[in-house]
Amino acid sequence: KNIIIIKIIGKNIDRFLTIIYKQKIDLLEVKRKNRREVLIKIYEEDLVKIKKIKTANEINVVESCGKLKLNQMWNKNKYFLFSLLFGYLFLLFLSNLIFEVEVIHDNKAIKKIIYEELANHNIKKLRLKPRYEKIEKIENNILEKHKNKIEWLEIIEVGTKYIIRVEDRRIIDQKEEYIYQDIIATKDAIIISVEAETGIIQRQKNDYVKKGDVVISGTIMHGEKIKDIIKASGKIMGEVWYNIKVEFPMIRSEKKETGIFKELFSFKFLKLRIPFIDFKPYKHKRIEEKIIVYNRLIPFYLVKEKHFEVELIEYIYNEAEAIKQAEDYIYRKMQKTLKEENSIISSKILKYYQKDKKINLEMFFKVKEDITGAKSISLIEY
Repeated sequence: KNIIIIKIIGKNIDRFLTIIYKQKIDLLEVKRKNRREVLIKIYEEDLVKIKKIKTANEINVVESCGKLKLNQMWNKNKYFLFSLLFGYLFLLFLSNLIFEVEVIHDNKAIKKIIYEELANHNIKKLRLKPRYEKIEKIENNILEKHKNKIEWLEIIEVGTKYIIRVEDRRIIDQKEEYIYQDIIATKDAIIISVEAETGIIQRQKNDYVKKGDVVISGTIMHGEKIKDIIKASGKIMGEVWYNIKVEFPMIRSEKKETGIFKELFSFKFLKLRIPFIDFKPYKHKRIEEKIIVYNRLIPFYLVKEKHFEVELIEYIYNEAEAIKQAEDYIYRKMQKTLKEENSIISSKILKYYQKDKKINLEMFFKVKEDITGAKSISLIEY
């Protein structure tokens, strides 16, 4: 019941309270302020009965309590609360929109491929951000589709922006060779080993080399004079360094089929799907469909569907577990990019921090890698 507090002011207040009591009106609480003034708490429905009592006392409602008070507060502030809720939901919506996508790479052709693939997966301006699990699938999908062009790919979420770091694949079989050439380093590295079939070794084990430095020279010197110019050949293995960053959610969900399924028919029109007689739809499901009727003029389908019930399992990691999971994920990701002859020498965590229920982790890798490249020797120079 709704409850109110009324104030009674006047003479003979005790007599007036006795009359109220005799009429079986519940006095939930009585507080006397002074001889001429008292506060009483009653049910709202009893106010009419009290006002019917003939009295010279002044009766005023001073406060509402319980449900009535909440209703009054709601009526008074509902527009403000609606505005507040709408503002929050709008900000939440904006924070889940993609406002910018940037692919970091020097090769315009590679950048074009990545932008097109991302757009195909709905990662583009003014689209909703995909879930973390989907990002991982998109990365693997692009790498698998363009495995001859792309060595490594990472999609990083920074606020409302996605930054994509790419490394293109350099296939050994397609390395350029020249009639007269030097063997050079293709990356900044510390030399692990140098094997020369022809040519003069210029740099030794543990030497630091920059990209483009000559390691095996095709120019044969005798003193200060050039004796001969040949095609140098050989192999350079170097210690290369990588810094990799990742955002890893502390709450992850995994879908697992329960083995329960059912078959039904559905109408499909554009993106609208209307199932027949599905009184107890699965909360989470995987759908396989077969088109029964299709109209070419109107995008209308009658499909037979098989619904597989899926159980959504959530994993909530503490900070230490999330760091370990993120570390394992980066390590696996790095291993996938390595060719057979390449290997991880060592790795360590550089830094990490927790933000928005995610662990942001940065790792440093030392990798043993084939850094053999070739550079033509121009005879004109000599």
